[in-house]
Amino acid sequence: MCVSSSNTHNVSRGLSGKYGHLFKKFNTSQYKYSLPDDIDWRTSGAVTSVKDQLRCSSSYAFAAIGALEGAMALSGDSLVSLSAQNLVDCSVPYGNHGCSCGNLNSAYLYIIDNEGIDSNYYYQYKSRQLSCNTTNRYKAASMSGVVSINSGDEGTSNQQWPMLDGSTMLTPVTAPSNSKARGSWTFNCSRSKLTHAMVIIGYSSGRRTRTWLLKNSAGVQLGINGYIKMVRNKSTQCGGWQLSRRSASHPMMSSIVSLCILVVSL
Repeated sequence: MCVSSSNTHNVSRGLSGKYGHLFKKFNTSQYKYSLPDDIDWRTSGAVTSVKDQLRCSSSYAFAAIGALEGAMALSGDSLVSLSAQNLVDCSVPYGNHGCSCGNLNSAYLYIIDNEGIDSNYYYQYKSRQLSCNTTNRYKAASMSGVVSINSGDEGTSNQQWPMLDGSTMLTPVTAPSNSKARGSWTFNCSRSKLTHAMVIIGYSSGRRTRTWLLKNSAGVQLGINGYIKMVRNKSTQCGGWQLSRRSASHPMMSSIVSLCILVVSL
């Protein structure tokens, strides 16, 4: 299982080359919002059902489409399951490796270049890499660019990431392969090995424990019916928020910042 960070991946070369114009800089410190203590985007109809990637290491694809699905729904469009298989099969020319390894920004660059991504209904998941078979007829979502964030620590950035310019964000993050844990993560793990990606669909600000709510892609039998809670503001939480400072980014829909992409080592 593998997830690549953008600074070590082919996507980094695109920043100064063909795709440089698609990447914008943004500083969250310029924006301050008063947010609710708790958010769960499932209650807003912005989260599709939990999927199972099976034996294919395609968490990068499920995290990428999960964030885009939520952004589309929260912007007023219908909630539609997008095709992870579309990314597994077709984003290889952008630096991804099908069922072996992938990068979130590379996945989004493919969606931009392809002018959209198919729905899961027409391009269903097969748990293996096949020939690219996308068609314009079945495209269900699109985006226009990526905004890189100059973020601070988790405690500060939390105030901006769920909401920016009045838009709502969902955040894919990477996690260790033992993401089958039930309950809230509080253990330490690798600071550098990026092995799995998930989508942050909410957070909680309880008196004793503040947590992120993450949607996994390993079926409903694992975690809490397919979801996991991760302790927030914990500096030893697998070195998580150090890498985020150079890996966070927002995809844009129709030139409007609408969701956040974050690659960390939890």
